[in-house]
Amino acid sequence: MQPTCLVNANETRHHGIVSATEDAIERLYSQSKNISFYSVAKEAGVARSTLYRRDDLRKLVEEARTRNTSRSLEIPSKAQLLKRIAELESDLKCVRRELKKARCSSSLNLVRYAFVQFEEAA
Repeated sequence: MQPTCLVNANETRHHGIVSATEDAIERLYSQSKNISFYSVAKEAGVARSTLYRRDDLRKLVEEARTRNTSRSLEIPSKAQLLKRIAELESDLKCVRRELKKARCSSSLNLVRYAFVQFEEAA
Protein backbone atom coordinates (compact mmCIF):
# COMPACT_ATOMS: atom_id res chain seq x y z
CA MET A 1 0.00 0.00 0.00
CA GLN A 2 1.30 3.45 -0.93
CA PRO A 3 1.72 6.16 1.66
CA THR A 4 -1.10 8.70 1.78
CA CYS A 5 1.16 11.54 0.67
CA LEU A 6 2.00 9.68 -2.57
CA VAL A 7 -1.65 8.90 -3.23
CA ASN A 8 -2.54 12.56 -2.72
CA ALA A 9 0.30 13.67 -4.98
CA ASN A 10 -0.83 11.31 -7.74
CA GLU A 11 -4.43 12.48 -7.45
CA THR A 12 -3.35 16.12 -7.58
CA ARG A 13 -1.18 15.46 -10.65
CA HIS A 14 -4.02 13.52 -12.28
CA HIS A 15 -6.51 16.36 -11.73
CA GLY A 16 -3.96 18.85 -13.05
CA ILE A 17 -3.50 16.85 -16.26
CA VAL A 18 -7.25 16.44 -16.73
CA SER A 19 -7.80 20.16 -16.12
CA ALA A 20 -4.99 21.13 -18.52
CA THR A 21 -6.42 18.81 -21.17
CA GLU A 22 -9.94 20.19 -20.80
CA ASP A 23 -8.65 23.78 -20.96
CA ALA A 24 -6.56 22.99 -24.04
CA ILE A 25 -9.55 21.45 -25.80
CA GLU A 26 -11.72 24.49 -25.04
CA ARG A 27 -9.02 26.88 -26.28
CA LEU A 28 -8.59 24.94 -29.51
CA TYR A 29 -12.34 24.73 -29.97
CA SER A 30 -12.90 28.44 -29.35
CA GLN A 31 -10.12 29.31 -31.81
CA SER A 32 -11.66 26.95 -34.41
CA LYS A 33 -8.42 25.00 -34.59
CA ASN A 34 -8.11 21.36 -35.48
CA ILE A 35 -8.54 19.09 -32.48
CA SER A 36 -6.30 16.05 -32.53
CA PHE A 37 -4.26 14.13 -30.00
CA TYR A 38 -1.18 16.00 -31.19
CA SER A 39 -2.70 19.49 -30.96
CA VAL A 40 -4.30 18.83 -27.56
CA ALA A 41 -1.07 17.38 -26.16
CA LYS A 42 0.92 20.36 -27.40
CA GLU A 43 -1.60 22.89 -26.10
CA ALA A 44 -1.97 21.17 -22.72
CA GLY A 45 1.74 20.55 -22.28
CA VAL A 46 1.35 16.81 -21.76
CA ALA A 47 2.72 13.82 -23.63
CA ARG A 48 0.62 12.38 -26.42
CA SER A 49 1.17 8.94 -24.94
CA THR A 50 -0.55 10.15 -21.76
CA LEU A 51 -3.63 11.08 -23.77
CA TYR A 52 -3.66 7.71 -25.52
CA ARG A 53 -2.84 5.63 -22.44
CA ARG A 54 -5.36 7.08 -20.00
CA ASP A 55 -8.92 6.14 -20.87
CA ASP A 56 -10.49 9.28 -19.38
CA LEU A 57 -8.21 11.57 -21.38
CA ARG A 58 -8.58 9.53 -24.55
CA LYS A 59 -12.36 9.82 -24.21
CA LEU A 60 -12.13 13.63 -23.72
CA VAL A 61 -10.08 14.07 -26.90
CA GLU A 62 -12.22 11.71 -28.96
CA GLU A 63 -15.42 13.49 -27.90
CA ALA A 64 -13.85 16.85 -28.69
CA ARG A 65 -12.85 15.60 -32.13
CA THR A 66 -16.42 14.46 -32.77
CA ARG A 67 -17.81 17.78 -31.55
CA ASN A 68 -15.33 19.71 -33.71
CA THR A 69 -16.21 17.66 -36.81
CA SER A 70 -19.95 18.10 -36.34
CA ARG A 71 -19.50 21.85 -35.85
CA SER A 72 -17.65 22.20 -39.15
CA LEU A 73 -20.51 20.41 -40.93
CA GLU A 74 -23.26 22.68 -39.62
CA ILE A 75 -25.31 24.27 -42.38
CA PRO A 76 -26.69 27.74 -41.68
CA SER A 77 -30.45 28.04 -41.50
CA LYS A 78 -32.48 30.05 -43.99
CA ALA A 79 -33.03 32.75 -41.36
CA GLN A 80 -29.28 33.00 -40.71
CA LEU A 81 -28.58 33.29 -44.44
CA LEU A 82 -31.25 35.95 -44.91
CA LYS A 83 -29.86 37.90 -41.96
CA ARG A 84 -26.34 37.72 -43.42
CA ILE A 85 -27.61 38.85 -46.83
CA ALA A 86 -29.35 41.84 -45.22
CA GLU A 87 -26.13 42.76 -43.39
CA LEU A 88 -24.12 42.56 -46.61
CA GLU A 89 -26.68 44.63 -48.52
CA SER A 90 -26.53 47.28 -45.82
CA ASP A 91 -22.74 47.31 -45.98
CA LEU A 92 -22.92 47.61 -49.77
CA LYS A 93 -25.22 50.63 -49.50
CA CYS A 94 -22.76 52.32 -47.15
CA VAL A 95 -19.85 51.63 -49.47
CA ARG A 96 -21.78 52.98 -52.47
CA ARG A 97 -22.70 56.10 -50.49
CA GLU A 98 -19.07 56.69 -49.50
CA LEU A 99 -17.92 56.11 -53.07
CA LYS A 100 -20.45 58.64 -54.33
CA LYS A 101 -19.21 61.18 -51.76
CA ALA A 102 -15.63 60.56 -52.85
CA ARG A 103 -16.52 61.02 -56.50
CA CYS A 104 -18.40 64.24 -55.76
CA SER A 105 -15.51 65.50 -53.68
CA SER A 106 -13.06 64.71 -56.50
CA SER A 107 -15.27 66.46 -59.02
CA LEU A 108 -15.53 69.54 -56.80
CA ASN A 109 -11.80 69.62 -56.28
CA LEU A 110 -11.25 69.38 -60.03
CA VAL A 111 -13.72 72.25 -60.63
CA ARG A 112 -12.02 74.35 -57.92
CA TYR A 113 -8.61 73.65 -59.44
CA ALA A 114 -9.86 74.65 -62.90
CA PHE A 115 -11.43 77.80 -61.46
CA VAL A 116 -8.20 78.79 -59.68
CA GLN A 117 -6.22 78.16 -62.86
CA PHE A 118 -8.73 80.30 -64.79
CA GLU A 119 -8.48 83.10 -62.21
CA GLU A 120 -4.67 83.04 -62.30
CA ALA A 121 -4.65 83.17 -66.07
CA ALA A 122 -6.98 86.17 -66.15
